[in-house]
Amino acid sequence: MDDPRRRGGPARAAARAVGLALLGAVALAGCGDDGDDLPAGASTQTSFPTDEPSVTGTAGAAREVPDPCAAATPEEVAALLGVDPVREEPAGAATYRGCTYTDVATDVVVLTITTVAAAADFDTIWDETLGQITAPTEELVVEGTDGARLVTDAGDDAVAMTGLASHHALVDIVNLSVPAPYDVATQREAVTTVLEKLVALGG
Repeated sequence: MDDPRRRGGPARAAARAVGLALLGAVALAGCGDDGDDLPAGASTQTSFPTDEPSVTGTAGAAREVPDPCAAATPEEVAALLGVDPVREEPAGAATYRGCTYTDVATDVVVLTITTVAAAADFDTIWDETLGQITAPTEELVVEGTDGARLVTDAGDDAVAMTGLASHHALVDIVNLSVPAPYDVATQREAVTTVLEKLVALGG
């Protein structure tokens, strides 16, 4: 059966958004991909460098970031997205870490989390990551953050979302892609919930 997440439209826009967000986060952290093999099921937009970047805009050493996989279990992600079962794959270390959640049945990535150490202000972080995205953007209320926003690309075949938040000298980027039928409010709440868990983890 054809999987809408493998086609164009929102899923393709999500890949572009993820790629831009990751590139921006890497730029903020002053690092690049070390060329290692990608995790199983990951694309260039959903993989994470494994080297240890330094952080720009800080005085002193960058903090080590928590493992974002600890913010949400595969079972929790499955319940949030209505996809079951889900497998998780961690990547990265020290100041740049990620977690990929894949729909086992289709081998399609449905959620990625990236956590980066970066002490720039929220507006700078946004401009360097998702500032050039033209899809609809809205503010998110996530307690404990310096700022949080969501980009949504909702189409006939799928909805793609990218949420970004900064807090405690960390940047969290959450990306999801869910096929139709979907509910935008439900998926917005899923991104918000994951960001809240990441804030609690990083505090």
